[in-house]
Amino acid sequence: PADAVAAPAAEAVAGRTAAVPLGPNGHLPLHLAVLCGAPLRTVQAVYEAHPAAAETADKFGYLPLHYACEGEVTPRADVAVVQFLLAQRPTTANALIALSNYPSHRRESPITPLGLAVGSCAEPAIMQAILAVCPTAATQQIKAGLHKEPLMLRLLWHGPAASPEACKLLLEADPEASTEGARQWPNLKPLHIAVQASCGEGVVRHLLEAAPALVEERQIHRYPFYL
Repeated sequence: PADAVAAPAAEAVAGRTAAVPLGPNGHLPLHLAVLCGAPLRTVQAVYEAHPAAAETADKFGYLPLHYACEGEVTPRADVAVVQFLLAQRPTTANALIALSNYPSHRRESPITPLGLAVGSCAEPAIMQAILAVCPTAATQQIKAGLHKEPLMLRLLWHGPAASPEACKLLLEADPEASTEGARQWPNLKPLHIAVQASCGEGVVRHLLEAAPALVEERQIHRYPFYL
C-alpha cells in the first residue's frame, strides 16, 4: 500500500494539487497517505504541499491524525507519522470526531485520537505521543451504547490484548482512572474488569499499585460480567 500511494503523492507535490479531495469520502491526499500506511517521507511531502490538510476533516469527520491512530480502519500507523502530524498541528491531539457519521459506530459519541488508539489497541508509543501533547485527553469518557465509560475501561475490555504499558500511561495521565467505574455499573471497578476479562498480570499489577484498596471491594452488580 505504501508504494501504491507514493507515486500519486509525489505527483501531487509537483503539481501543488494536494488540496483536491479524492473520492466520495472527501479524502485529501494526506488522508489517503495515512490510510494506506505510507512511509513518513511520503506523508511529509504531501503535508508540505498542503499543510491545511492536517486540519481538514473528511466526510466522516476524520482528520489524518485520527486515521493514523486507529488500527481497525487503517494499517498500523508508524509512530513517526503520528509524531510528525502532532508536531505540525498539536491542537489536533484533542480533536473530536462524530463517530455516528461512520457506519460501524452509529451508537457511539464523539471521540479523540487517544480514544481511537485505546479502542483499537494501538501501540503504547502512539498513546504516549498523544498524551505528551495533550495529557487531558486521558480523561475523556466514551459513549458505548446508552452509557459512557472511561478510556481505562475501554482498554480493559480488550482482555489479554490490553497492554500493561498502555494501562500505565493512562494511570499516569489520569490517576482517578484506577477507581472510576462504568456509569451504568458504578461498583464495577477497573480491577474487577481486569481480572474478569483475563487481562495480563502486568495490567492487574498496575491497577493494584494505583488503588490497592480495591482488592477488598465487592462487586455489586445484578449479573456476572461473563453472562
